[in-house]
Amino acid sequence: MATNNFTSKYLVGKGGFGNVYKGCLRDGIVVAVKRLKDGNAIGGEIQFQTEVEMISLAVHMNLLQLYGFCMTASERLLVYLYMSNNSVASRLKAKHMDSQQRQVHKG
Repeated sequence: MATNNFTSKYLVGKGGFGNVYKGCLRDGIVVAVKRLKDGNAIGGEIQFQTEVEMISLAVHMNLLQLYGFCMTASERLLVYLYMSNNSVASRLKAKHMDSQQRQVHKG
């Protein structure tokens, strides 16, 4: 329900894990839902469990915390609080580019 059945209107990103959708829970909390590409694929369940375990262990003020997950016979979903301003990768790339530009101007 939060993503209106994973409609493309709510698609906000794609990655190695699968697609990421913006959603809204019943209580109004805005979330990002990562949907495993093929939950039934060989290794898919292990990949999902590994990601859940790793993210659950990683606690830092600058990292997204796992809000919840869903695992059914046909679906593997990870739920995070939604953060705007693009992906983590794009933010890191932007910081890297800023750093390089500062070094060029100093040189």
